[in-house]
Amino acid sequence: RYISVLEQPSKLVADGSLLLRIASLLDKTKALCKDTITNTGYPSLVQALDDFVTIVIETSQHLGSLEVDTSLPKEKQTSQAKNFIQQKRKALADLFKYLTKLGLNYRTGLVIIASGKELYDFTIPPVDLEPAVGHLKSR
Repeated sequence: RYISVLEQPSKLVADGSLLLRIASLLDKTKALCKDTITNTGYPSLVQALDDFVTIVIETSQHLGSLEVDTSLPKEKQTSQAKNFIQQKRKALADLFKYLTKLGLNYRTGLVIIASGKELYDFTIPPVDLEPAVGHLKSR
């Protein structure tokens, strides 16, 4: 009994109202959202950034755990220590190179911090639905 009542249009909803087409508009909205999310490329960028951060953390942990073998002769210990320092310098240079490729620059960060300016908010703003609804109203 209740389902048959729900299938009939409500007398409170006007004939030309968008509420009568809510099911089809919802399907169109779902398709539009899915297309927008899949075509933006954000998922692949987020995955690439996550992979980069993981590699940096693993490299840092590996280089931090390096220790000179004290059982070796003094000359070999010195050579091994120099090798470790060289590996750390190369890793740091590579890190700055990759950060520059990403568009980040530590000098710019130092200038911003020194100037006392407010930091930028890099989060993506939420989708503004008013233009989308306005587009639907104009149809």
